[in-house]
Amino acid sequence: MTNQQSPRSTLAVCLLATALAWGCGGDTQVGPVGVSPADGHTPMGPGAGTDGVRGIVVVDANDELAGVLVRRGSDDNVANRAIYDIVTVFHPDSGIFYELTMSDGQVRYPNNTLFTSFNCDEPVGVGIGGCTDCRAGFGTGFLHNGAWYVVEGGADWGPTDAGSIKSGGVATECVAHGTANAKSYPTRRVNGAAPPTVFAPPLSFRYWQ
Repeated sequence: MTNQQSPRSTLAVCLLATALAWGCGGDTQVGPVGVSPADGHTPMGPGAGTDGVRGIVVVDANDELAGVLVRRGSDDNVANRAIYDIVTVFHPDSGIFYELTMSDGQVRYPNNTLFTSFNCDEPVGVGIGGCTDCRAGFGTGFLHNGAWYVVEGGADWGPTDAGSIKSGGVATECVAHGTANAKSYPTRRVNGAAPPTVFAPPLSFRYWQ
């Protein structure tokens, strides 16, 4: 008498194999594998930072999460840009996109950030550039005097009273710019979740999986 498996027992074996190896015959697939530590640092996972974060992230020297990497570098035809040092990141908890330089951990302003007074006291808007038919993008943020601000997503531009301006990128000068009709998108202070306000330099890349 030959020893043959019943269809039910064959199905059970197949289900078990599927759970273990994503298949029941043919090619076998495996799940994610570990990645060796880079530059002497231990790879961090979601338990060490923001829950559920995956992919290439930017962290400071204390492994504080700056955000998920969106873009590395900047346009080389824009004045005051650190072409290779600047990064754009996305902070998952707050939904804020922002730029910072990795060598010094400094958050950078959007191009042509406008302020109420002549000493760059309170941000009131961000210049629209050359597109008068565009609307403000969602989540664009920046850090000013220890507080986070975001551009009002989806807003039309309007004329803004501005007493001073910061040109963005690595430029830090506050330039007097008295005007009553600067074309800008409005900004507001963030009162909820926000990225950290201080980053220990230098920043580095990590791969979280």
